[in-house]
Amino acid sequence: MATILFFIVWLILTALPIVLFNSVLMTPWVYLILPLSVSFGFLFALLSVILFLAVYGRNKKAITPENLVYHNIINSILRLIIRLVRVQVNITGFENIPNDNFILVSNHQSAFDLIVIKPIFAKKPLIFIGKQVIFDWPIIGKWAKLLGNISIYRESDRSAIESIIKAIKAYEQGYPVFIFPEGTRSHSNQMGPFKAGAFKLAIKPKANILIATVHNMDNIGRFWPFKRQKVSVHFHPLLTHEYYAHMNSQTLSEDVKNRIQKQLDLLEQG
Repeated sequence: MATILFFIVWLILTALPIVLFNSVLMTPWVYLILPLSVSFGFLFALLSVILFLAVYGRNKKAITPENLVYHNIINSILRLIIRLVRVQVNITGFENIPNDNFILVSNHQSAFDLIVIKPIFAKKPLIFIGKQVIFDWPIIGKWAKLLGNISIYRESDRSAIESIIKAIKAYEQGYPVFIFPEGTRSHSNQMGPFKAGAFKLAIKPKANILIATVHNMDNIGRFWPFKRQKVSVHFHPLLTHEYYAHMNSQTLSEDVKNRIQKQLDLLEQG
């Protein structure tokens, strides 16, 4: 939907100056008019999408897991961003995504991790646990709350515990919950330390865990718009509660990290 809106507005605003100044099409001025019309059309089309989000989300209330309308809107916006920044996403292990509810964990390479991963779950109300600053941003923060996402102050242990409790309640209400155990971006294909406490999100409600490995995410935007970047998302076989029931959070954390590392090694080998 957002992609269609964007390209319709871009096409209209690009064509409008050409129609208005058609008398210069057969003169050297065309070399100035055409690039300007394309550029301004692009910018105003992008602003129209942002304005739509601002107006539509202004007085909306939070939703239930069964209501995918807001999620569909945001997923369409995220798919548009992926196209605009020229990213080719290679998804493997899609068959491992369960029909039942789950906790999703992944390594964390860049701000694009969530942008790439969320639209993959088009038919699920996937929410995430993210740092508080995201929820303070204009428009983005409003929509983050509307979708049911949960903020966390990483500097406060008490806040982190409260956020995990909220996330457990969201899971029990039917939301698949997405968390990055590293807690911060690595900006590379190397992983940082995993925070074992993140896995209490799955341990407490006895949830199944879906593991994702992301690769080359930090390359997104490099050499844009001249080069298309290729990134990978791999979904591992589901970790059932029965599998990890005997583990504590630290052991489970190490198990998951090892699985992700093995997949990163394979992807690095090409």
